[in-house]
Formats: sequence, C-alpha cells, structure tokens
Amino acid sequence: MSERKAEVERAHKARMVLENPVYQEAWQFCEDNLLAHITSDETSDEQVLEARKTLKVLKNVKKHLNTIIDTGKMAEIQLASEDK
Repeated sequence: MSERKAEVERAHKARMVLENPVYQEAWQFCEDNLLAHITSDETSDEQVLEARKTLKVLKNVKKHLNTIIDTGKMAEIQLASEDK
C-alpha cells in the first residue's frame, strides 16, 4: 500500500473514532467532569491545575485525530490528481 493510501485509511479510522457515539459520549463526560472540577469552589488550586492539564491532553487527542483526517483529505486529493 502506498503512503498516501495508508494516510487515507488512517483518516477513515480517525473519522470513525470521532464520529462514534460511544466515543462522543465518553468525551463529553470527561470534558464536563473536568470543567465542573475546574469551576468548583471546593477544588484546590493544585486540583484545578491538574484538571486543566488533563483537559489539555484530552483536547490534544481530538486535535491529533483531526490532523490525521486533514492529512488523509490531502492524500485523497493527491491520489485523485495522480489518476488524471
């Protein structure tokens, strides 16, 4: 399999993850839980910092999956232009 075809396949798999209802539910649960923890008056400064770091990591996972999707879209365009 060519590198571009592999990128298209990876993009498809990443899209399947992001569009999966169970993943979306888990994502929302984690995000809501972390935001509630961050905004709670009962949370210590150290706990707020830890929750913010965790939220950043969580967002980076989604960002990386979206980057894989974008790379796959570019690979599809390149493959289509090669076929012409």
